[in-house]
Amino acid sequence: ITPWTMELPGTVDCLESFTTVASSFCRKTIKTPHVAILGDSHAGALFSGFVQNPNSDFNQIVVYGSGSCQPSLGYAQERPGCNTQLKTSLMLVAQDPNIKTVVLTSYFRPLIFNNLEVRARYKTGYSNTFDFILKNRKNVIVILDTPTLDFSPNICIKRRPYYLTKEYLNLECSYPLEDHKTQRIHYNSFMKDLALKYPQIIFYDPTDIFYKANKIWAILDGNLMYADFNHMNSF
Repeated sequence: ITPWTMELPGTVDCLESFTTVASSFCRKTIKTPHVAILGDSHAGALFSGFVQNPNSDFNQIVVYGSGSCQPSLGYAQERPGCNTQLKTSLMLVAQDPNIKTVVLTSYFRPLIFNNLEVRARYKTGYSNTFDFILKNRKNVIVILDTPTLDFSPNICIKRRPYYLTKEYLNLECSYPLEDHKTQRIHYNSFMKDLALKYPQIIFYDPTDIFYKANKIWAILDGNLMYADFNHMNSF
């Protein structure tokens, strides 16, 4: 399994100029970024995919993030410092005329509390984030969270020999689509409400990439896609 990493050729660390909030990260391409990714560790996990994208509109990027911190302005309270970090991220994006597009993504679970009051606060926080970015005339794309496995991707690898090649993947590494749909009922409703409120924002659900024959698959085209049960790897 290849752990997700942001330390890729043609990129540099920018944390020192970003924030001192614990568990935060900043990485950017040497070429001038035109896209900013904001969010939690799931934003960091997508960094390599953007950098390796052949489309020059999307491979010159910067990622501002902090582990376990939702991009929910005014209610990014999963742990101390989340809101401070998010405010800094948004100000850096607003002040950079080269940034044309802002991509937001994060882990879905904090947004599915059965407590309707908590869910409403998160929704208000997301609206605050959207309003700030749109006010500063940036395009916004929300990438919904990728499917979360109900098993460890370690079971996808045959134990012998002790190295990973396509020949040693367990190709039955999947779970039922209905389980995924049940898991995401509240999350999808949350995002649908925001999409209706903000028709100018693109909401992209990557589920179809992992879907085949009524199952969600952790292996695509012979490649194991996950570093753990909820983060993409950097193969």
